[in-house]
Amino acid sequence: MSFTAVSWAVHHARCMLYATLGPPDSDPCSSLNMTISNVKSALDGVATANDHLSSDANGMLQIEGRSAESLLEEFGSPLYVVSEATLRTNFRRIRDAFHSRWPRPVNVMYAIKANNNLAIRAILHEEGRAGTCFGEGELYATFLGGADHNKLVMNGRNKTYAELTAAVKAGVRVNIDGADEVAMSTEIADETGRTGRVCLRAKVTPQEFEQFVPDYTALPFNMLDGVRGMQWGYSIEAATQMVPEILASQGIELDGYHHLHVGRSNPEPDYYRALVRAYVEPSPS
Repeated sequence: MSFTAVSWAVHHARCMLYATLGPPDSDPCSSLNMTISNVKSALDGVATANDHLSSDANGMLQIEGRSAESLLEEFGSPLYVVSEATLRTNFRRIRDAFHSRWPRPVNVMYAIKANNNLAIRAILHEEGRAGTCFGEGELYATFLGGADHNKLVMNGRNKTYAELTAAVKAGVRVNIDGADEVAMSTEIADETGRTGRVCLRAKVTPQEFEQFVPDYTALPFNMLDGVRGMQWGYSIEAATQMVPEILASQGIELDGYHHLHVGRSNPEPDYYRALVRAYVEPSPS
């Protein structure tokens, strides 16, 4: 379900509820002046193919066949509603798209910071989804919702000793974002008698990024400056220099690189095309 659809749907549901249950002078949505016909038209304009949204004969929003009015009466307002059917369908679309193109097994990793509702985490765990977490709190919530430690990664700059210890004890991979994390992970592995599994977070900054601007701010900067200045990760050259140190360290194993960490920043396919090309094509000598 798109954010646009959710925002409009929740707002419209409140309008309909106020109009049905509240006194005439309490309706904060009267300026919308919606009719049954333009309610359906507006919904059709924002809903995606996977959204389970509709409206009944009275113009009331329906979410997977449940009216917004009945949901509000049962659970109160404000109320945030997630369609399980839409969630599962969207996950499968993403998974299948990568499976159809990538020759090796693919893990689609859900970042619990996107929504820490445990029911959502549980549903995605049922779908076989992996996950990323930031710190002990998110690690705890991820396992509480359901997770396979072999499919989890801990991210984050400035990880504390306690956070790295929790990850190693849980058998979760750690994306190395700072050189000090190598020494700490080695010490923790020795203390706990467990092997720490790590990846190096790498980033590339192709010159093509200069032609793209982020879609979340009006500030005058391009994606080349944004990725260089704000995104975590080592250059390929710097990450390569760290490999011998990690391989020589006792108690930790290098599983590989964590790539493509540039954020959602821009929706243009050419933006991601330039990013992938910079990873897979050799740089000019």
